[in-house]
Amino acid sequence: AQQLGQLRHKLSREAEKSRRPMVLSTGSPQTCVAISERFKVVLTGGKDRIIRVWNPLIQIENVGVEYLKGHGARIIGLQVIDKFGSLISAATDKTIRLWDLQTFQELCKLHDSYQHRPVDRLTSISYDDTSGRLFTFGNRGRVWAVAPGSIQAVDAVGNGEG
Repeated sequence: AQQLGQLRHKLSREAEKSRRPMVLSTGSPQTCVAISERFKVVLTGGKDRIIRVWNPLIQIENVGVEYLKGHGARIIGLQVIDKFGSLISAATDKTIRLWDLQTFQELCKLHDSYQHRPVDRLTSISYDDTSGRLFTFGNRGRVWAVAPGSIQAVDAVGNGEG
């Protein structure tokens, strides 16, 4: 039994030596990243308007990658909500999308009409797991209620003047 334990330890060390670092390459600048602990994936989004869902356990190029398409502008934020199995994405064209991480299907799409001027773009998002609220910001902020399969506007935050 002791020899078996020593052999396992030695094999484990050898496997660790040969392990290469994971390299995620897109050929296009990525502006945001998120991680799902539940689904064991890394998600990226950026200038090319595509969300990539990477399986970091698969080291073969273009294998273990799913693509979520639908945004019409640069993606500026990704937020994983593991308890719902969902992903929220936001783009500079003021769109917010909710995705199912099991099926990779879009569940809903919203346009933030509160950012009404053409120069008003979404620039960041943040999700609070405790309150179930999504916060979006550009020149102005907005609060959204997130539930399984849906997002609804709740309130505006500040007026951007000051």
